[in-house]
Amino acid sequence: MIVCFACRTRFSVAFSAKQIINQRSIGSKISYQVYISAFLAVFILTPHDCLNAQHSDLEALMKQIHNSDIQVRCGAIQNLGMIGDSTAVPALIHALEDPDELVRGYVVEALSSIGQPTGNVIPALLDALDDKDPEVRLYAAEGLGKIGEPVTIPELIQALDDPNESVAAAIAQTLQIIGQPSLTYLVPALNNEKQALRYWVAWTLDNIIPEVGFVDQSVETALKATLSDISYSVRIWAASALYKLNKLNLDLIMPILIEGLTKEHNIKVRRDASVVVGHIGSSAQFAIPHLLQELEDIKGAEMPKGYDYNDKIKSSA
Repeated sequence: MIVCFACRTRFSVAFSAKQIINQRSIGSKISYQVYISAFLAVFILTPHDCLNAQHSDLEALMKQIHNSDIQVRCGAIQNLGMIGDSTAVPALIHALEDPDELVRGYVVEALSSIGQPTGNVIPALLDALDDKDPEVRLYAAEGLGKIGEPVTIPELIQALDDPNESVAAAIAQTLQIIGQPSLTYLVPALNNEKQALRYWVAWTLDNIIPEVGFVDQSVETALKATLSDISYSVRIWAASALYKLNKLNLDLIMPILIEGLTKEHNIKVRRDASVVVGHIGSSAQFAIPHLLQELEDIKGAEMPKGYDYNDKIKSSA
């Protein structure tokens, strides 16, 4: 049998890594940093051949969660996530108290990878939505999206007013992934006293509605009431959701979109209105004069990350 060079190299590295693991297990003085790296190499290079090593070294990896070296802690946590054994969950949850945000981020990712919808994984990830570090909160939101359990909806909605826009967007996307069950909680939240939360609720509804099919009449009624919200952006996303529910609502939402496009001192509002008009497409001919002016106004301005004004605006022209 002819074995390609890449395969020979891969198994050669894996063999060397296994030798390091074996030496460590018999008491050889090999640093845990080298040991963890070797273990990771074995797992990646020969995943089907190292199942026994995974189980036999699980306890050793869990002990290294408390190692004084941050890299060792991160390496051990990463490996535990890749192995996916729920036995490690209690140790990982305890590690959410680690003072280093990088370690906590790895813990959240590991818990997400294990993804047990029962037990303590979901409560731990929900708690991580309150972490002081935005990246940890972001990983927690994404992890809850991977699990996709409706039981998380109420707490996800309460977390929608996160001060970090990327985190709030990730939470909204998680609610979108969960889908239909989210509607029951999102619609009442349109009346929440927090403006930032209402914004993301309206944005989430706008993204969920096309995916869920049939929507109760009460949803349309609530969105129409939201057209009088004090926030321009909340009104804009409610208008977009209404149009997706029923294209006959176009005449109703036109004033909202034109108002958003002509609000001079808030580029975020104009951005949202431009994006919604772009989604409507050729039916939004009424907005063309305002869009042309918008193109002039934003020349040289700093573009919010993730949006392409020109593409959105031109698509509706």
